[in-house]
Amino acid sequence: MECAAKSSIADSTLYCAVLAGGSGERLWPLSRAKKPKQLLSLNSDKTLLEQAIARIESLVESKEHVWVVTSAQHRERIAACVGDTVGNILVEPAARNTGPAILYTCLHLAQKDPNAVVVFLPADPFIPTQDNQKFAHYLARAISLVQTHDVIALLGVEPTYPATGYGYIEFNQATQDSATGLHKVTHFHEKPSADRAQEYIASGNMLWNIGMFCGKVQTFLDEFRRYCPELFNDVQRAFEAPHLYAHVQSISVDYAVIEQSDRVWVLPVDFTWFDVGNVRSEEHT
Repeated sequence: MECAAKSSIADSTLYCAVLAGGSGERLWPLSRAKKPKQLLSLNSDKTLLEQAIARIESLVESKEHVWVVTSAQHRERIAACVGDTVGNILVEPAARNTGPAILYTCLHLAQKDPNAVVVFLPADPFIPTQDNQKFAHYLARAISLVQTHDVIALLGVEPTYPATGYGYIEFNQATQDSATGLHKVTHFHEKPSADRAQEYIASGNMLWNIGMFCGKVQTFLDEFRRYCPELFNDVQRAFEAPHLYAHVQSISVDYAVIEQSDRVWVLPVDFTWFDVGNVRSEEHT
């Protein structure tokens, strides 16, 4: 599979949805219910959410194409923080994990633009400002693939030590898109033991799963419908009747779709990435 990478991928169909509904309980006491992790400032005068939005501004056509997905609990604080820099703050009717959140977002985007391409990013990792250009370059390559193919493209960080706190993405080194450098994903692995993590590092075809991915909205909808039809139907009903959303299954997008789909590709990346998981976290570059 090949496609020509564009010098500029910003167009009227490209959207970015930043997932900012979490409460950051692992980072307590720095992160609390009234000030979740994504609204903390770490090594910067900007919050993690503001930094996430700044990293993708060069890729989208305008601020109207940047959405933040959050909960009613955090809406006012997020609006005060980034309301002037985004086009939409989409509030989930209830917190039901990333699977329903992403499906709910896709249904809204499909209503706005059936041809939309969407990038989903978590609001809370730390990537230093000096790596923003590198980040945008990698993301542009992933976007260029999904703009012309019905696939889901992930970013996976090249591991620098045998981490046991992250899931891993295994890819096929022989199956590569020559224009973008993405590889076909063969398997997802849960957080490993120390010995198994050492084996992963030595293999050369394992990446940390950092929860950043993109695809056509229609591709996401097709994959939810195919692999999680009950969830798809429940969220679709809740789209018209929000009070039903609280009864939707709580499930991550990884379990619901991404780990089951045969349309998933990954791009190895080497920007500095810091998972702000707890107060003892280490920096990973």
